Amino acid sequence: MNHLFELLRERSYKRTSLSVQQNNPTVRFYKRLGYIITDEKLDHAGHEDYIMVKYLGISLRELAISDAAELSAIVNNKNVWDNMDDIPYPNTPKDSEDFIRLLIAEKEQKIAFAICYDGKIIGWIGVFRRENIRRMTGEMGYYIAEEYWGKGITTEAIKQMCKYIFENTDIVRIFAEPYAHNSASCRVLEKAGFQFEGVLRQNAVKNGQSVDMKMYAIIRNFINTKTGN
Repeated sequence: MNHLFELLRERSYKRTSLSVQQNNPTVRFYKRLGYIITDEKLDHAGHEDYIMVKYLGISLRELAISDAAELSAIVNNKNVWDNMDDIPYPNTPKDSEDFIRLLIAEKEQKIAFAICYDGKIIGWIGVFRRENIRRMTGEMGYYIAEEYWGKGITTEAIKQMCKYIFENTDIVRIFAEPYAHNSASCRVLEKAGFQFEGVLRQNAVKNGQSVDMKMYAIIRNFINTKTGN
């Protein structure tokens, strides 16, 4: 099946769908492959079927409370947590659920999506609007599961997020502040079109140590020029 999905991606297909009887045990198998139920219908024999869809490649979708367990499992990898702001660690599904509820409640100021690969949630990305005179500026944060690092997925997710923000809000500047020692995150931002603006010396305390951070930003007019829009 994974070989089939790869062939479909290579041929630019964005999704694949199927129909399966609701009482068929393979429904669980398809869910594990990343299929989601999108509709129900009766087949020609009168059986109740699920219509299931699997989205291929990298995509962003709205976060749901049901994503809490998956996000918590990702954060519980110390290699992931070490590159984040301090949040509860070990992280429980309740911790992630509280975080998702906060994002949903403040969605006008905190625009956030799940990062999905072939329909499976593998991380999170968000842009938080600043206030007062900085109200047209947004701070970006993100993380993905370690097994998906180095595959270009984060870069593509950032590009999709910036496109969404600049096309659907009045935000004109998006910035990110990775730890200076996190060279991988810095490269990802550069590949996504962000400009390096300087070092924020001793800007954070992480794991009991004072660390530098780097300032990266992308401006609406810059991305429009690069994309030809």
